[in-house]
Amino acid sequence: MTLSCLPPQSRSLITTLIHYSRQKDLQKGKALHAHIIKSGSSSCVYIANSLVNLYVKCEDTPTAQLVFETTPNKDVVSWNNLINVYSHHGSTGCSLVMELFRRMRAENTFPNAHTFAGVFTAAASL
Repeated sequence: MTLSCLPPQSRSLITTLIHYSRQKDLQKGKALHAHIIKSGSSSCVYIANSLVNLYVKCEDTPTAQLVFETTPNKDVVSWNNLINVYSHHGSTGCSLVMELFRRMRAENTFPNAHTFAGVFTAAASL
């Protein structure tokens, strides 16, 4: 599925989330997140990934992790969002990256080049 297959309202939400991420506007992002939950759109993996990205860019990693954990049907982008965040947290992040990678494989999600970049960056911190 590509973004063009999504309904226009979902594409609009994703575009707005990307804008808030670039602006690092956590307040507007949280308000939009509340709207997304109320509308029932939070189960869309593309919207969930955009939410995780928003919280990551706004340096709210705990909320990014929470959105990630509550996302059904995660895809490789879902996993890469957090793997790449934690890969830059030194030795503390390395164990989190390895745990995420293990879980990713256990859920039959196949890694890609971005996944391995995060894993190798984390391993290099050791």
